[in-house]
Amino acid sequence: MRRERRHDRRLRGRDPASPRGRRSPGARCEARRRRGLRAGLLRARPLRQRLRAGAGVTAMANDLKPMPRLTSINRPFFEACNAGELRLQRCTACAKHVYFPRVCCPHCGGGALEWVAVSGRGTIRTHTLVRRPQHPSFFPEAPYHVLAVTLEEGPLMYSRLAGEAPEDADLIGRKVRVTFSQEAPGQKLPFFELA
Repeated sequence: MRRERRHDRRLRGRDPASPRGRRSPGARCEARRRRGLRAGLLRARPLRQRLRAGAGVTAMANDLKPMPRLTSINRPFFEACNAGELRLQRCTACAKHVYFPRVCCPHCGGGALEWVAVSGRGTIRTHTLVRRPQHPSFFPEAPYHVLAVTLEEGPLMYSRLAGEAPEDADLIGRKVRVTFSQEAPGQKLPFFELA
């Protein structure tokens, strides 16, 4: 059987050129201590090792969930959530509702935004079922649905589905209404439930 010429070691050239001031890679280059990310100091453990039974998942599952950082821009939204009310910004120039909280209107560029209460009703535009959460504190709740909901007032809002829904349920086009759940000490977050 004839070997292809490009795979024949004897016909290959030398090692590729290296950047100026460095040695070329190859068998003659001894191992040196590397710094930074390549040294493996910040590298994560393989997924198999992290998900192995008893690999710290149970200890971390009771940790607090990551919460949004409160700023002067989004503070009225989260204060309204704690009061059990959904409030969004509305532009005084074009009268369109804005979500997520911003400094200026994304529709017209106006800088005058006011906080108004909204109905909290909407329609599911799309959804996904999360079976393997990224953060360990969500492991006990998996699987759960994450929804993209078009509110009656216009904006698109992302949140989770409160309560149970079948994993194979087709939720697109279903009507929902907002509800609030205590997710951390002193902080409620908006969820949606089927109407």
